[in-house]
Amino acid sequence: MRARDIGLFMASGRTGALNAIVDVPGVAVGHVTHIAGEGPLVVGEGPVRTGVTVVAPRPEPVALNPVFAGIHRLNGNGEMTGSHWIEESGLLTSPIALTNTHSVGVVRDALVQVERSQRSGSASAETLASIATAIEQGTPSFKVFTTDVTTGQAGIRIDHGSVLAAMRIAQEAGGIVMVHAEDDDLIKYNEARLRREGRNQLRNIRCAHTPFGEALAFRQVAALAAEAGAATYFVHITAGESVGVVAAERRRGRPVYAETLHNLLCFSEEDYLKPDGARYHIGMGLPSPDDRAQLWAGVTAGDIATVATDEYTTSLEVKLGGHDIETVPGGHVGIETRGTILLSEGYKRGRLSLRRFVELFATNPARIFGLYPRKGVIQPGADADLAIWDLDVKRMITMDDLHHDGDYSPWEGWKVSAWPVMTVLRGTPIVSDGKLQVGPDYGRWQPRSIDPEVLEHPIIT
Repeated sequence: MRARDIGLFMASGRTGALNAIVDVPGVAVGHVTHIAGEGPLVVGEGPVRTGVTVVAPRPEPVALNPVFAGIHRLNGNGEMTGSHWIEESGLLTSPIALTNTHSVGVVRDALVQVERSQRSGSASAETLASIATAIEQGTPSFKVFTTDVTTGQAGIRIDHGSVLAAMRIAQEAGGIVMVHAEDDDLIKYNEARLRREGRNQLRNIRCAHTPFGEALAFRQVAALAAEAGAATYFVHITAGESVGVVAAERRRGRPVYAETLHNLLCFSEEDYLKPDGARYHIGMGLPSPDDRAQLWAGVTAGDIATVATDEYTTSLEVKLGGHDIETVPGGHVGIETRGTILLSEGYKRGRLSLRRFVELFATNPARIFGLYPRKGVIQPGADADLAIWDLDVKRMITMDDLHHDGDYSPWEGWKVSAWPVMTVLRGTPIVSDGKLQVGPDYGRWQPRSIDPEVLEHPIIT
């Protein structure tokens, strides 16, 4: 089998697409050490230990079950013809050229984010041992879940002992653990209660994914990080109380960082009441208007360090296919809109300075995840990566403006006052007026190394 005949991927949602290509001989590109099974297997069967990034020619989107990682054999048309589960795998270390199917910026320098998922809820010794190896090879950030997110999605969460062990290894080796932090027991109890009461409609999701449950998990994870002496990055913060937890930890001198999402800064739980309100949904639930205001306060004050996307592209049919809190898919179609929305709703409305926008959008992510000063700054010796914006435009976002694989966007019809006109990567214009100017081979693998100061003190605001 050739490397161009197989795909290695980590699926953490309901629909996905293989979206990277590699031109190296042999299956060893993914450092696969053992493959379980012979012949096609039904998705969902077999042991699953670790996930790796995509290494395959891009086919059409294929349906994926959540969590499961596997090798899927492809035919010459990019169609999936057979599957094998990976019992154990290493990490992608060879250069790859990303073809990001969710963005007009199709070619970009490659950054691999490793997600570890296991059905048992307890990380294996092999998985934990691979963390230090990954950091040494240039992948110093890892994401874990303290919850399965919904009752019907068992297998994502890992226990506190595993989180603590991962943090200790990351601290020793120079890495950072990213955490989706919600209290799993409360979510599952609340989902069952709402189901019994006949109140499990999506509009009531904040009765299951409560601000209290998120803040409780933030406190627990922060205590684990303090015990390990490790840096922590909280993903997609939704609640004002959680912002307070992050701020308190930072005042104690602990290297705790947090992100929120631009959809969480603009939408709220009131949007669930609209026709097709599920199109705005994200897994943790949209915030209340009051929580949304506190997220903006955290962004401006420096308690929240980055504004991200939690990107997950589906068709509208899939997005609207669920019927209650437990079955509506999460995720957000938002890579292309992140900068436009943050400039329009932040800078142009007087909430953010241009400098603060750059920190949230580029500099802080580069510093936290080990790309700085090669990325995230304009200075001699850095890559000439530039985004040029028109700050005088007034327009609405339409589907014709966007390039992701899905057939809808929650941002369709949103009025904006900033628009990207050119993207420059390493000195070469790669996107101009919405058109890609280079081929997929322009991307480069980007090994990362995080500044020890970032991991020891809360120096990024």
